[in-house]
Amino acid sequence: MVDESQAQPVQLINAYKRLSKDKATELALSAAYELDINGERLTLAAVARAAGIKYTQFTYAFGGYRRFIEEFDRYKELHSRNTDIHSDSNALLRKFATELVSRNEDVT
Repeated sequence: MVDESQAQPVQLINAYKRLSKDKATELALSAAYELDINGERLTLAAVARAAGIKYTQFTYAFGGYRRFIEEFDRYKELHSRNTDIHSDSNALLRKFATELVSRNEDVT
């Protein structure tokens, strides 16, 4: 049985440790993407909170809102390209599987 008086409070993992600029950027852009697809406002504070990083880590990574938006627009574009590539790959795999099944049916 765990003694609750010794239980540690849950903390945001990234908010209390030093992160590289690249890692803070990665976390923030990923969190912003999730907020965006859920239709939530992209304020600096909201994105930092969702990323689990300090506001100062966020501003260190981007410098300000304008640069964040520029980076986020690139991130979204890259993400949509990757999604399109995966969709195309899945369509090709389905087509291949269908042709393979039909060839096997012709043989039997």
